[in-house]
Amino acid sequence: NIINKFGADALRYTLSLMAAQGRDIKLSEENVKINRNFITKIRNAYNFLNKNGCFEVSITRDYDFNNDANKWIINLLNKYTDSITSNIENYKFNEATKDIYKFTKNIFCDWYLEIIKIYFNNENNKVAKEEMKAVASMVFKNILKLAHPFMPFMTDDIYINYLKNKR
Repeated sequence: NIINKFGADALRYTLSLMAAQGRDIKLSEENVKINRNFITKIRNAYNFLNKNGCFEVSITRDYDFNNDANKWIINLLNKYTDSITSNIENYKFNEATKDIYKFTKNIFCDWYLEIIKIYFNNENNKVAKEEMKAVASMVFKNILKLAHPFMPFMTDDIYINYLKNKR
């Protein structure tokens, strides 16, 4: 059973990703496995952010947002949010899931988290570090919201069990 092996979210996300209009779905375990690994990547991003205290910092503070990496990720979050929302509204679920993958894995995890690791290890300015943590937290929470229709169990688990009582 695919759900027992890889999880309901991995199957649901895979089916959404393959659901192009006018196309037959040829489901393979390999595709479901790849998407299960993507879900694991999101959990690992949560673990990294949590370990570094990102969810303890409030975004309500008045930051200048002078950091180029923060401006870059916020700009891309807005762009991808608009695209994902439009695709969902137009029933293009495969395009929405592709955008979620591109933004979450290729941009947020592979680039932004690697950039902030450098700041966490080398930055002595407390306000700049707090800004990084606040932006990382805000972007991650938005990723959970964007991914929720396609992987509701994982997103609910992280949000309800770990983030609900944090700022």
